[in-house]
This record gives sequence, C-alpha cells and structure tokens, in this order.
Amino acid sequence: MIERATYDAEVVTEWQQRLRAFRRSSQWVWWSYWVAVLLAPLPFVFGVISIKPGAFVIAFLLLFVGLHLRYRNLLILECPHCGKSLSPHRYGQMPIGEIDCCPHCGYWLIDIRGNTDDV
Repeated sequence: MIERATYDAEVVTEWQQRLRAFRRSSQWVWWSYWVAVLLAPLPFVFGVISIKPGAFVIAFLLLFVGLHLRYRNLLILECPHCGKSLSPHRYGQMPIGEIDCCPHCGYWLIDIRGNTDDV
C-alpha cells in the first residue's frame, strides 16, 4: 500500500500521451470485436450451427475476448517514471481510466490538481 504519492507534471503528461497512443492503436481491435459480436448470431439464424452447444461456446469466447481487451492495458502500459508495468496484483481488475498512481514508485499518473484533460 502506498503511504505517500509524488506528483510530477512531466510524468502525468507522459502518461496521458501513452494512454492516448494506446487507445488510438487499439481502436481497430475494438471495432473488429464489435463486428464479431454483431455477426455472431448469423450462423444460428441460417442454421449452420446448432443453437444448444454453439451459442454457449460463442458467448463464452466473446465474453473472454471482451474481458481480455478491457483489462490488457495493465500488462502493456508501463509507468513513465519507473518503467514497470501496472501489474494487476495491486489493482485486481481495474479499467485503465481508474488507475491513479503507480504501485511501484508511488508517482501520480493523473492530474490531482483539478486539470481534467480526459483522454
């Protein structure tokens, strides 16, 4: 548990830039995921796959891929100050928008002074 966090404007700015770049680079993954979600019922409508086992398998796969895409940022993005990934052991499963400081070095990743330039 972090007793005291350090604020550095350069770290916050670098984190916001990395966050924007990550979201921009992963947009195509999200678009293809939502297209797959929309097209998933078509094999059942046309009778290509039986509904009983097929629907459960496809729903489970789509749920698993969606959750992976939602929380994969904790392993990909690194703290601008210490360079370590924001591992899930401290945060559990948190979306990227809710991470406020690095668990390793204790530097703030968001602007705590009220300037809310949402990414």
